[in-house]
Amino acid sequence: MEPVLTASLIGGALSYEYRSSIRLYLSAPLVSGLIMGFILGYPVLGLTAGLLMQLLFIGTVRLRGRPEADLPTAGVIAPSAFIIVSHDLGQVSPMSGLILFWSLLLGLIVATAGSIFYTQWEKFTARLAGRGLELAASGRTRTASAIHMALSLVHFTWGFLVIIILLPPGLAAVKYLSTSIDVMSAGSMGSLPFLIPVVAAGAILKLLSDRTRLFWFGAGFLFATVFFVFGGGI
Repeated sequence: MEPVLTASLIGGALSYEYRSSIRLYLSAPLVSGLIMGFILGYPVLGLTAGLLMQLLFIGTVRLRGRPEADLPTAGVIAPSAFIIVSHDLGQVSPMSGLILFWSLLLGLIVATAGSIFYTQWEKFTARLAGRGLELAASGRTRTASAIHMALSLVHFTWGFLVIIILLPPGLAAVKYLSTSIDVMSAGSMGSLPFLIPVVAAGAILKLLSDRTRLFWFGAGFLFATVFFVFGGGI
């Protein structure tokens, strides 16, 4: 099956799993990255991208009513981009620095888009969910179940559409940026140890504020990459 279509179907399924009562935690980037790795034939690459995406959001706590990153789609699109571009360029190594960086950045973009979408979606569905509860309480369980299933299918639809729409141009962008930009240590992730503490510092700063964590994770990621990966480390 076409890799983009496969990733889209997996993204839709994991988006549904993440926001349903199933909760097998297969949508965690650490797990979904490994799943995509096995499906696309490079489990080590999938695990590497999934692990780093998980680390970027290691401090995330899911709270109802608070904006949160869309990890199910991010945990699928980042490993998929990393694996597909690495294969196409013949650089099948878990330490292909620039390919991994741009793939993770693509994942962060998708995570942000999902956060914006679901913030608005939850506002829109508040009344529908309340109506479903009223119907269930009055004994009209079939109608209530139909509303619940319709709302749940939106999660699969979102995960499927966002990946099938953004992954093809994302692959082209990752491939172009990975081959057209000459930077110091472009082919090495030797400065990776510097990345994690800065991201963690961003998470700690978040705990001192009332705002979403997404800003600090993104800021920590970009700060670490610019000064250590692109700058060649200390």
